[in-house]
Amino acid sequence: MKSSETAYSGTLLKISGKDYDLYDHQVKAIGHIDRGRNVVLSVPTAAGKTVVAYHAIAKALSQGGKAMYVVPLKALASEKFRELRRLREDGIRVGLLIGDYEVDTETLSRMQVLVSTSEKADSILRHDPGFFNDFRVMVIDETQLLGEEKRGPILEGFITASRIVNPDLQFVCLSATISNRQEIASWLNAEVVLSDFRPVPMRYGILNKQTIVYDDNEEESVEGDIVRHVVGKQCGEGGQVLIFRGSRKKAEDEAQLLSESFDFSSSKQQRGERDDETDRHEELLDSLMRKGIAFHHAGLSSNMREKIESGFRAGRIKVICATPSLASGVNLPARAVLVRDITRYSSGYSTYLPVSEVRQMLGRAGRPDFDRIGYGLIYASSPSGVSAAKDYIESDPEPIISKLGNEAKVRFCVLGAVSTGLVTNTASLESFFGQTLYASQNGADKLVEIGRDSLDFLIENDFVLEAGGRYRVTKFGEASSNLYIDPRTALTIREYLQSGEYGEERALMTASASEDMPKLTTYGSEILDYTGFLERNGYEDDPDLYSAAKTAMMLRDWISEKSVPVISEDYNVGHGDIQARATAAEWILYSMSRLAVLFRPEIAAEIDALALRVKDGVGSDILALTRLRGIGRVRGRRLYRAGYSSLQVIASATPEAISELPGFSKSLAEDVIAQARRVEGTWK
Repeated sequence: MKSSETAYSGTLLKISGKDYDLYDHQVKAIGHIDRGRNVVLSVPTAAGKTVVAYHAIAKALSQGGKAMYVVPLKALASEKFRELRRLREDGIRVGLLIGDYEVDTETLSRMQVLVSTSEKADSILRHDPGFFNDFRVMVIDETQLLGEEKRGPILEGFITASRIVNPDLQFVCLSATISNRQEIASWLNAEVVLSDFRPVPMRYGILNKQTIVYDDNEEESVEGDIVRHVVGKQCGEGGQVLIFRGSRKKAEDEAQLLSESFDFSSSKQQRGERDDETDRHEELLDSLMRKGIAFHHAGLSSNMREKIESGFRAGRIKVICATPSLASGVNLPARAVLVRDITRYSSGYSTYLPVSEVRQMLGRAGRPDFDRIGYGLIYASSPSGVSAAKDYIESDPEPIISKLGNEAKVRFCVLGAVSTGLVTNTASLESFFGQTLYASQNGADKLVEIGRDSLDFLIENDFVLEAGGRYRVTKFGEASSNLYIDPRTALTIREYLQSGEYGEERALMTASASEDMPKLTTYGSEILDYTGFLERNGYEDDPDLYSAAKTAMMLRDWISEKSVPVISEDYNVGHGDIQARATAAEWILYSMSRLAVLFRPEIAAEIDALALRVKDGVGSDILALTRLRGIGRVRGRRLYRAGYSSLQVIASATPEAISELPGFSKSLAEDVIAQARRVEGTWK
């Protein structure tokens, strides 16, 4: 797709001495921002959306206000925070909000720019609505995710609530192409700025049998395997390639096959350090990465995914074979993107992927400052596949449709709205839902009806009190809202706490059975004793509980310090799957410990300690050791077995002695000892 748009000869903003030249769409967007208008900027990837956001932020700061930059994922928030370091160099205080469960708004209030995930921003709003009064601009990145099933309702609820809390808040919404952009703009009372301009022009092509047909009708005949041809040609000319496959196994197999034909290493790369936590995926990756090839999916540990991404950015890795999750994650452009699988097996049959998802993947093609042209390629093995591929290239993405009309999402939203005081009676309930995207698209009647049913549920279960037609949260409701858990999760926890029983396994099962836990998939070939585990913890032998039981059993083995390779093999999971469930369980157990203060305070400390153990995957005897920076489950156990069983013992040790242990350099040993001495008060 070509554009006549050219660079504007002017300067947008100088940050640490850097000037930005503007494109036409940037000039238009900035003009609207300067006039105080909300803006929906819909342009392709790498077309300069961030520069517009920088201008909006700078304008807000110049007027004595603050700015928030909202993104959907933690990885994107961290990436954006790193980009904004230039502002920090100019003395502007920039904060990152992705982690802690309890938010210290007093500390955050000293920040002038906050980068946050939508969930964390919504959590702050629930905790302290007045915190948003000082903000002048709200940048919403990846606005198209309003139509996503899981994150969309949270983002929609947050935008709706923040507009009510601070009516003067200016919104700058950034996205790749939105087909119903005018509808979104109407909801936000915003100006639309649209462009198909790409700094790196895109050339689309369809791979079918031995031919590549490009969008300008040029055909390229290929001998041999067509995927290898693309990889060899693009990498041979100095480019990099992203190949998207439909499953983890396909991504791994593709990378292995390519490694049999190519070796892109420019120098002899050393084998990565292997320890007790290196699973089979990471061992395989180590050999592939030494050839400049990698695979990428959610089953890998976060450290390994970061290693792959940084290696690709640095040019050491030339090809990544990834699942589609990479496309919605960090910014990782390549000269050529090949969507190898355009169907997905779901509910017993195969369906074509949505246009928006394929376009998201193709949008990664073209590296600014490196490539003259980007290649967006689609593999199609049948006539119907070729037809679908043409539609992906020529059609607009599906319109953004609100997913808020879901009972669970509305229930969660209503509790937050009552907790913040935005909903105090039936009239304010109707007013709140009348300002949502859902109401803008469908009318508010159905949403208000679900909202009233949700209020009845919340009143019946002691989250909300109703008196004289007015609503207010109970202590239980306020705690549940501030903890940012589903009300049904809170009920599951309360039932467990009021049962009068406590045990590690049962606490893990309670967390795993909750609404907020992403449960592991069970397979018929598994030989795990779900029945025994359930009965031992007071549950009936119910196949509907097997996924929760499997998740709890895995977490039990995790805190028993079974190694990652063993857990991976026993439960058919990857390192990243273990990390994801441990992170979720830590959050739910932390919530359990806070609710225990209300219902069973004598066990709150035990549950809190269990949450910390789940975070690190450790036994109680080394929990204190893993509080030290640089000490995880493997190094903590090595310290303990060598006799360094407490911080006091470590504080009295010498760096020479500790550095003799496997995995401990002298500098790490010195740092660990210094930390222990500070904690013990023996630092000299």
